[in-house]
Amino acid sequence: MTNIFFPKRKKKKMSFKIIIFIGLFFCFLAGLIYFSIWSSVLQIKKIEVKSEKNPTYYQNDQIVKIAEKKIAEKISNIIPQNNIILAPLNEIKNVILEDFPEIKQVNIYRNLTDIGLVIEIEERENIGIWCKYKEIEKILEPISTSTEENIEDDETVEKIIEKRVGECFQIDKDGVIYKKSLLVKSSSVLNIFSSRDQSAKIRDTIIPLEIIDFILEIKEESKNIKTDNMLSVLISDFDFISIEDLRGTTSLGWQVYFDPTHSVNSQIEALEIVLNQQIKENYKNLDYIDLRIEGKIYYK
Repeated sequence: MTNIFFPKRKKKKMSFKIIIFIGLFFCFLAGLIYFSIWSSVLQIKKIEVKSEKNPTYYQNDQIVKIAEKKIAEKISNIIPQNNIILAPLNEIKNVILEDFPEIKQVNIYRNLTDIGLVIEIEERENIGIWCKYKEIEKILEPISTSTEENIEDDETVEKIIEKRVGECFQIDKDGVIYKKSLLVKSSSVLNIFSSRDQSAKIRDTIIPLEIIDFILEIKEESKNIKTDNMLSVLISDFDFISIEDLRGTTSLGWQVYFDPTHSVNSQIEALEIVLNQQIKENYKNLDYIDLRIEGKIYYK
């Protein structure tokens, strides 16, 4: 009889041990959860904002306030988010990007040493101004930036610009517009005009990256153009017609037609050749030089 009942007693002892173990486990788990959520030990004590350069479009305390507001919120009005574990990093990031379109990228990580958050910010790099034409035919009639043109009535210039150009925005090196701007007519400021993307909005990519790179290279290389008569051919205004048609307006008022699908160097070299060997002193009467067809140069 003893052999028959012994297994049952052992089973009861084992079951009791399991119950004790499970109970202790849940107690430990409940304590861990309480410690993780409500303990002051893990509450965020510091929010640090970092950037590679001094901020232009925001102040550090503005970013800190956004983070503080989000971590002060509670999940289902019960669970606090002001601790290092439950801090809503993605939500903080999204609010910052929404409030500051001038900011390109936000990285947030937890600093367990100081029990805090570190917010790294990268602002957009401005390269110039993008404006859209009100009417497509105005692309063929660019506003002159000639340094030789004497204008007596500034109001007349403003009216001409107002008629031809619609909204203007600051644009970054990725072709993204991010802030409204006034049109600045200066050889030191890059201006890009376009009739495309008439419904363009803040944060839209309105020019392909390869076109932006081409424009920046042309603008830089135009400073190095050598002519026999010491002619300065600075190009700072561009009309973006299509992927294969980009028209730069020189500081002397005439245009150069480029094809962005071809190399910059070959087109700059062709421009130097036609200026030195064919046009020479007649550059004042130029309307345009067309470099879009490889091996051929047209000018008027």
